[in-house]
Amino acid sequence: MRTRNCSRWLRGSGLQLAWLSGLLIAAIPSAEARIISLTNCTTTSPYGSTSFGSVGAYQQLARTANGAVDPNDPLNAIIQDIQLAPKAGGVIQYSMDVTILMPTDLSKSNHVMLFDVPNRGNRLLPGGFNIGGSTTSAGDGFLHSQGFIIVAGGWQGDVLPGNGRLTMTVPVAHSPGGGTIVGRVRTEYGLTAGPATTQNLGAGPYTGTTTASYETVTLNNAGAVLTQRVHQDDPRQLIPNNQWAFADCTTTPFPGTPSTTQICLNGGFDTNQNATAYRSERPTAAAPYRNSLADHRHLVSRRSWSHPMCYPCPYIARSAGKGKAVE
Repeated sequence: MRTRNCSRWLRGSGLQLAWLSGLLIAAIPSAEARIISLTNCTTTSPYGSTSFGSVGAYQQLARTANGAVDPNDPLNAIIQDIQLAPKAGGVIQYSMDVTILMPTDLSKSNHVMLFDVPNRGNRLLPGGFNIGGSTTSAGDGFLHSQGFIIVAGGWQGDVLPGNGRLTMTVPVAHSPGGGTIVGRVRTEYGLTAGPATTQNLGAGPYTGTTTASYETVTLNNAGAVLTQRVHQDDPRQLIPNNQWAFADCTTTPFPGTPSTTQICLNGGFDTNQNATAYRSERPTAAAPYRNSLADHRHLVSRRSWSHPMCYPCPYIARSAGKGKAVE
């Protein structure tokens, strides 16, 4: 593995995205957007010396892309609490994990970027295109033998690092006077792996321990509620507050060990649906699924890849992308 100092200055323009036959097609309008620098750079050879026909070997670059968002750009208006995020020079800064899988000899590339939109931080390509392919295997090498450049970038601010997940770091929103924002958080729990004594406050059937929870502002559950129902449209049944706690009961029986990020139910959670509502603070200015993928709009911009200080960035003639949501 090679490590290099790659703080490179980039510029970019906005990116309009449209779905067509399951693919995300990219075109570039005039709205301004920026990837400021690439840092924390490593380069690996994920397939060793394997050669993919006339294209040859592949290398993978791992980067941290540091970007800036204009809070007054209409394209960014959908981003949760964007006007309440701290600003530097009039823009809001963020960073995200990026991987770039490309031919070692860039002259062998077909100059087409295939953008992989991660699912809860998990990359998907070349799976879905290469027979037998996955994030760790080239399979039959279908994409590689044609010289595709596969790029992926984190976009969810609540994804936790680990197991190769791509993360994103976003700022915390504050009230107009600079104070801490406190509000009510609602979470639905749907167990898919069987009964459990404890759930993360931010847990769901597809997230488990892979996403961060908004912490409760107090361990006293007097102002919070926990409900239960069997079916989606059933009326919610209130669970008495003395039967649950903000705590971890995985090793200590109820009421467990106090925790600001976990919830414990006396007798345990079963596969029925549960929901909790509690008070938390410090919301991020890019709530999950509401950040409009502004970071991806910046990253996939052709101008970001054509800037002369971007190294070793390939020339990109066309861009397409693929994503999959598991619900």
